[in-house]
Amino acid sequence: MHGLQPEDEERNFFDWSIDKEVLFLGWGLLILVLCGYLGLYLFFRNQIGSVTCFFRIFFGVYCPVCGGSRAAWYMITGHWLKSLYYNATVLVTCIIGVPYLISNTLCYVTKGKMKGMRYHTIYLIIVVGIAILNCIWKNYALLGKGIALIP
Repeated sequence: MHGLQPEDEERNFFDWSIDKEVLFLGWGLLILVLCGYLGLYLFFRNQIGSVTCFFRIFFGVYCPVCGGSRAAWYMITGHWLKSLYYNATVLVTCIIGVPYLISNTLCYVTKGKMKGMRYHTIYLIIVVGIAILNCIWKNYALLGKGIALIP
């Protein structure tokens, strides 16, 4: 019969699977974002003002991830409600993404002996949906009511 036996399935868990691609993409994006913020901090902190979102500078409205830096800082420092206020996407992404990255990194390193979280499209739908709702809400407050929720 064609197909993998159960022991082969464990051994080949990361052979061209979506989980392997998402794992490396996740680590790559995390490293890219951290390097970007480090670069902004080291080289451009005196040149940029309080608004660092290019979308907001050029178009005058909030982007789907506006407030993400503040939200990440407040989440790291334990101020969960402030993190949710600035951008709920960050907290939800960490709740889903951190266990996913850690468990699948361990699965990859142990060659499938430890199990990792499986990718489900619903994770992506939840994060993107919250980012879109965040953008709509903040821009409604800004454009419709004249209230800048993020200074």
